[in-house]
Amino acid sequence: DGAMNANITLFHMDIQDMQVAAIIPGSAGDFTVTNAAEATSEGVELELDWQITQDLLIGGNLAFTDAVYDEFGGPCPAVPINVLPDGSCSYAGFNLPFAPEVKGTLYVDYTAPGAVGGWDIRVRGTAGYSDSYFTNGTYEEGEFQDSFTKFDATLSLVSPDDRYTWSLTGRNLSDEEIIDWSILVAGTYYAYLKPPREIALSFAAKF
Repeated sequence: DGAMNANITLFHMDIQDMQVAAIIPGSAGDFTVTNAAEATSEGVELELDWQITQDLLIGGNLAFTDAVYDEFGGPCPAVPINVLPDGSCSYAGFNLPFAPEVKGTLYVDYTAPGAVGGWDIRVRGTAGYSDSYFTNGTYEEGEFQDSFTKFDATLSLVSPDDRYTWSLTGRNLSDEEIIDWSILVAGTYYAYLKPPREIALSFAAKF
């Protein structure tokens, strides 16, 4: 009857001449970008949404990804690995940065029609999970992001004519420290974090 939708996607990507940024050894953060690597990314993505009742919707997605370098030689990090004869390092077989093996989201939407003086109450809650991954291609311990779960939620009050909406939104409610990206400069790690817990009140009007 169309109340449930499910999608399964299988993917395989063969990446040639992949652009890779590498820190120049001994520099103060200078780096070069070259078409240096070959990589393979493959996996499966699952999606599902179910309109349980007219007012309640649940859904989610789950992805399993295997993304690795097939070929790539570059400057060695502080702790050399797979050293090649020319003094560079081979990262063949290493997972690509920013490529968690498992990632998923679960969400719930609920509407209570006319609950407050004829205004609708709408609630949306989201939980997002990510497996661990590196945030830079040097594979240093200080650039490793542990697995995490992030929660977001929105509570909205919507006028009977759907013209006005008040919304209270919370993002990253568990206040997770998540690395956006990082860099190793002269033996020091610098990491830029995604926003911490945020609470926002907003008003929208349709004209």
